[in-house]
Amino acid sequence: TAVAFLYSANPPIQVGVAPGAIEEERPAVLRGRITDRLGVPLRGVHVSVLAHPEFGYTTTRADGWFDMVVNGGGELVVDYSLPGFIPIQRSIETRWKDYIIIPEAILIPFDTAVSTIDLTGPGIQVARGTVSTDADGARQPTLLFAPGTTALVHLPNGASASVETLHVRATEFTVGASGPRAMPAGLPETSGYTYAAELSIDEAIVEGATSVEFSQPVYAYLENFIGAPVGTGVPSGFYDRAQGVWVASRTGRVISVGSETAGGSGL
Repeated sequence: TAVAFLYSANPPIQVGVAPGAIEEERPAVLRGRITDRLGVPLRGVHVSVLAHPEFGYTTTRADGWFDMVVNGGGELVVDYSLPGFIPIQRSIETRWKDYIIIPEAILIPFDTAVSTIDLTGPGIQVARGTVSTDADGARQPTLLFAPGTTALVHLPNGASASVETLHVRATEFTVGASGPRAMPAGLPETSGYTYAAELSIDEAIVEGATSVEFSQPVYAYLENFIGAPVGTGVPSGFYDRAQGVWVASRTGRVISVGSETAGGSGL
């Protein structure tokens, strides 16, 4: 009864809780705060729990804080989203009849730099994000689309649509001291914090797509700002928001550009 007002008041602070969803012996209150990179509280952030629609949702207040009741006892993945910002998730352990404070998180907007990619055009198509600079140095994410590449946008209803013109953005999470709090999710214990960026396509976001599938690899290039030796393998992966887990992908490689000509580079 001490926390039921959050979802039973009129109007409720926590909206859409299914009748009987919160078990009397297991309530737990999640508390958290969301800001932007400058530390300014973000109001109206949509907060829900992955794979638990019965808990409904809430939104952050003017001070960036929120409170949400769930059933405690186990791990939950909390979703944060706000139009114009990149959604993130946080995995937490919950306990019965307890308050759980989630570490403060940061939402960042999509990069303002957008590259138009015409997949029907000749030659390699290049998309670049904004240059990031901090104590580790400067870097600029670059994507290379090979000639003949096609793209399929997969929609939530199971349908797919072919797209020939893409508006691509590359938004870095790992900038400055606030980088760890802006990450799309906490890293696995076996991974170290180095570099992460959101590679997004405007057309897919507008359609609420679940994924974009390319007919051949799209290569990502980044300056070696951490000074790793040439030839070093670069473990890489992506965050699957639908499952709430990190997924390993093909390992990259540190290369050296030995020479440049009008037609290309020697490695």
